Amino acid sequence: MFFRELPRQVMCEVRPTDIINAQTEEQATRAIANMSSSNRDLLDWALDIMSDVLYFEAENRMGLQTLCSVWAPNLLATPTVGNVDHNLYAAVSVHLPDFVGLLLMKRMRDLEE
Repeated sequence: MFFRELPRQVMCEVRPTDIINAQTEEQATRAIANMSSSNRDLLDWALDIMSDVLYFEAENRMGLQTLCSVWAPNLLATPTVGNVDHNLYAAVSVHLPDFVGLLLMKRMRDLEE
């Protein structure tokens, strides 16, 4: 996917602990509040695409969990340089699809208004 080719991951500015601990749409939204405008614009664009796909779930059989499981690794990957806590990023990879799902549901609700 295009997002894997970017010099920096779209969600690289989000703290790993915020991804792991987010349980609500509000917590997820707060976690991305300080992203740079370029990364935030890319994330919003990706969420818009995902919302279009989810809208046609009956035709494409791409539900929320599947969609987020496919997209999430393209938005944030484990860093390959520096002092990396691999246990932390293992936990992030488990929670990231749910985190993206929270953002997607919020985005879809915002688009409906």
